[in-house]
Amino acid sequence: MDFYALTDIGKVRQCNEDYLFASDKPVGPLPNLYIVADGMGGANAGEYASEYTVRSVVEMIQSSTLAPGLSEKEAVEEAIRDAIGVTNWQIHDISRREEDKAGMGTTLVLATVLEDIVIIANVGDSRGYSFYDGLLSQVTLDHSYVEELVRRGEMTPEEARVSRFKNRITRAIGAEPSVRIDFFGVTKEPGSKIILCTDGLTNMLSDEEMADILGREADTKTAVEQLLEGAINAGGTDNITVLCISI
Repeated sequence: MDFYALTDIGKVRQCNEDYLFASDKPVGPLPNLYIVADGMGGANAGEYASEYTVRSVVEMIQSSTLAPGLSEKEAVEEAIRDAIGVTNWQIHDISRREEDKAGMGTTLVLATVLEDIVIIANVGDSRGYSFYDGLLSQVTLDHSYVEELVRRGEMTPEEARVSRFKNRITRAIGAEPSVRIDFFGVTKEPGSKIILCTDGLTNMLSDEEMADILGREADTKTAVEQLLEGAINAGGTDNITVLCISI
């Protein structure tokens, strides 16, 4: 198993509010840990929110232990849920106390690769994908206004991609005192890839374009470089972060 990650400010933004962490070595009780976050808020608040969130989640997982009496999957999800939950409260509290950070928050998508399964967790519209046997599948569900319309059949995925409301998210770290986290399990298939990314990638490249690049580029590093280059060439209107784990 190997991984590669890149983050870029893009062509328009003045600062990079994305933040990532990647380790194929154990982090606390987890055998590995990968996180991508996309901050939001005025001035430097988004940048602060994403970095604080990622660092806090990593630190809490490092000091955690897996609860006894649960399956490995259940215990790992509980450790992740606790780390994100506490961090969410901290971000929310800081945004209430510090005027320059009012309203800040961040998305988060996280993965850890266990013996037989990849656990992916998300809050917001940063995504987790699985690529296997030429097929790219979105694992996570966007917590966004347009995605809710798509799920209700009131908007097509194509309309959602170009909607002026596509950046309006319905769930974020720090937005409320508590946060709901979605968990997904992906069967660990030899030769597959797991991609974590911010919407700076997915707003610029369609799933078909991403699948085409991943199908052409077997090398993990080259695939990530080509995804990033494709997003920049398509306009680069936001910060772009891509993390690819090859099983």
